[in-house]
Amino acid sequence: MSRINRAAFAAAALFAAVTLQARADDYTQVIEKKLTFRGGKVSIDHRFGHIEVRTHGGSSVDVKATVRASDAAIGRAISVTATEAAGGVSIVTHYPDTEHWSSHNGNMSYSVDYEIEMPASAPLMIRNRFGNVDIEGLRAAGDITNAMGKVELRNTSGRQEIENSFGSVEVRDSDGDAIIRNQNGAVTVENIKGNLDLTDRFASVRVTNADKTVKITNSNGSVEVSDVGGTTSITNSFAGVNVRNVRGTLDVSNNNGHVEVSDVTGRTSIRNSFANVTVSNVPDVTVTSQNARVSASGIKGAATITTSFGSIDLRDIGGPTRVRNENGNVTAVDIRNSLNVDTRFGLVKAEHIRGSADIDNSNGNVTLTDVDGGARVHTSFGSVFLKDVTGAIDVDNQNGAVVVGGLASGRCHDMTLKTSFSSIKVALPGGGYNVNARTSFGRISSAYPISTMNASAESIVGAINGGGCKLDLTTANGNISIEKE
Repeated sequence: MSRINRAAFAAAALFAAVTLQARADDYTQVIEKKLTFRGGKVSIDHRFGHIEVRTHGGSSVDVKATVRASDAAIGRAISVTATEAAGGVSIVTHYPDTEHWSSHNGNMSYSVDYEIEMPASAPLMIRNRFGNVDIEGLRAAGDITNAMGKVELRNTSGRQEIENSFGSVEVRDSDGDAIIRNQNGAVTVENIKGNLDLTDRFASVRVTNADKTVKITNSNGSVEVSDVGGTTSITNSFAGVNVRNVRGTLDVSNNNGHVEVSDVTGRTSIRNSFANVTVSNVPDVTVTSQNARVSASGIKGAATITTSFGSIDLRDIGGPTRVRNENGNVTAVDIRNSLNVDTRFGLVKAEHIRGSADIDNSNGNVTLTDVDGGARVHTSFGSVFLKDVTGAIDVDNQNGAVVVGGLASGRCHDMTLKTSFSSIKVALPGGGYNVNARTSFGRISSAYPISTMNASAESIVGAINGGGCKLDLTTANGNISIEKE
């Protein structure tokens, strides 16, 4: 056998010997104790192991503790104290000082796992570290503090307070209120009939089917909420928020994560930045955002939308609609009430507006189509296009063309159109107008005869079809054209 093979064989044999020795030294002991609960609470003070709690309808507290250790001496030094008194039942785990063992055995390990059966009506307090906690069937208050392990509660009643870190928390089928505080672990809550107050960090949160108030504070983890029967409040950062089917008011405050909201029956308020917002099928909504795109649709009532450095897209809005934007386009379609837009450095396009349209813009075009309640447009460095507008029209523009057409026949409405360094073109379906048209460095033309009171190459004051509605047209350095529809 070669020297290399002999060395490999020796190493393998040594490994086998160490493994066999470790198994020979494994220590396991089961400790069982039975106590009577006479009132107070059941308290468990533990570390280095799992705790499983099940309940029954009797008065006994049955404790089964499984002790495991890599060294028999350590295992025999571990003890469990279980006492009963008028104030309740106390269960405490005692570990020896293992400092002198650790210097001799770097692979030393030990733990105690509990299986406890207790009265369902007894309040429960657990303090644990480095292990999981699993509770089912508790019908009284629970006070659970854990670390470095998972916490699970199922089929519980009463107020449950849970604090954990570096492990997940799961609460399912709870009839009472729940207060959850967690760090560095995901939280899942399903089927809770009481109020929920939840705080988490650095992990995701998911809540489904909650009957009452839900309050969530999270950071650095996503939040998903659905089927809530009461008021919902969510504060989050650096991850997304997704909310569906809330039968109450909703308040969302988020940073650096997208927000998606749908099917809310109460007032909806959303604050967000540096990520998109999408909201649909709510009675009314207020969105305040920055550096984000905002989309809203299926809003039964009023919509108030504010953002910057992102576009706004609104569709199917039933109430008054107010928009504030900077450095982003605005699109509004099927607004069944008035529309008010104040934006900068973006395009504005609106269609099918069943109320008035009031637009303030700069450095962007404005296009309005099918507006029932008249239009007022102030902009600059962009063109204005108006079509099928019913009601008075007032346009004040600079450095951009103004084009008006598609007006309803058989009636007229007052129009004031003003711009500079560009043209004005208006198509009339007929009717009577009092014309006052002025330009400089341009010309005025009309497809309709104008009975003039005062006329020059750059100014006409007169009437079309005997006069009627006001038609004031003013530009500088541009032509004015009056055409037939």
